[in-house]
Amino acid sequence: MPLPEDKLLCPQMTVLVNDNIMNGLVQPMIGNFNLPLGKILFDRNDMFSEEIEKLKRTAELIEELAKGLAIPDY
Repeated sequence: MPLPEDKLLCPQMTVLVNDNIMNGLVQPMIGNFNLPLGKILFDRNDMFSEEIEKLKRTAELIEELAKGLAIPDY
């Protein structure tokens, strides 16, 4: 199932860790945690978008240097 495209509408995934040793007689649930899927997915996309923009600008600067339009700064 596809996730929503809006960060606010993305669900959290709740994970429960159960004990299977001795059928969980002593402590059936040993832990739980939440994964905020919207935050993970959208923040990561923003990070990659920023990196792609930096790489595009670097490529443009290299092209300018190759054309002789820019003066190299040593």
